[in-house]
Amino acid sequence: MRLRHDQLADFPKHVSKSAQYGTKVLAFLVYLNQYQLIPYKRTVELIHDITGHAMSEGTLNNVVRKCYDVLEPFENRAKELLISAPVEHFDETGMRYEKKLIWVHTAWTSNITLLFPHRRRGGEAMDAFGILPNFQGIAVHDYMKSYYKYACLHALCCAHILRELVFQCEVEKRKWAQEFIVLLRGMHERVEKAKKSGATSRLSER
Repeated sequence: MRLRHDQLADFPKHVSKSAQYGTKVLAFLVYLNQYQLIPYKRTVELIHDITGHAMSEGTLNNVVRKCYDVLEPFENRAKELLISAPVEHFDETGMRYEKKLIWVHTAWTSNITLLFPHRRRGGEAMDAFGILPNFQGIAVHDYMKSYYKYACLHALCCAHILRELVFQCEVEKRKWAQEFIVLLRGMHERVEKAKKSGATSRLSER
């Protein structure tokens, strides 16, 4: 005689409806739309072409907004870590949003990167970002004047220096600029070689 046993279990907390998208699908949607910058309409078209499932742009918008809300604690913690970092890189670049020019300010270390969109480029946006006003480490950046109002140590970004040197070399025909380029690139190569050998400072090379 066979006995029948019914097994009952609670649904996972994140499953609140009789039919819904799984977390991996939702993450993939956000990845396509926010990281790969595929527009809403093309994202839902892509999902339909791959899976045959029709999804509305409104659903995609809700998924992105939910991800935004969930990431708030991460953003706050990332800001805390960036503020306390010994060395940090800062930059700003323009982009189009709703047919208008806005500026994306960035702050990053080797482990953390935060992007902050703002309608202005400079001190107003940097204050609103909330990192530089409280930062006490070494800020690596271009030569924009707004950075120097903050009471931290400052270092010029070598990539920006090289850009200026290339202009001096190619347009102004300055011989010293080419020599400076060779010097900077040689220094960079030595640092990268030292890192690969396990060195963490000049003293550790000896």
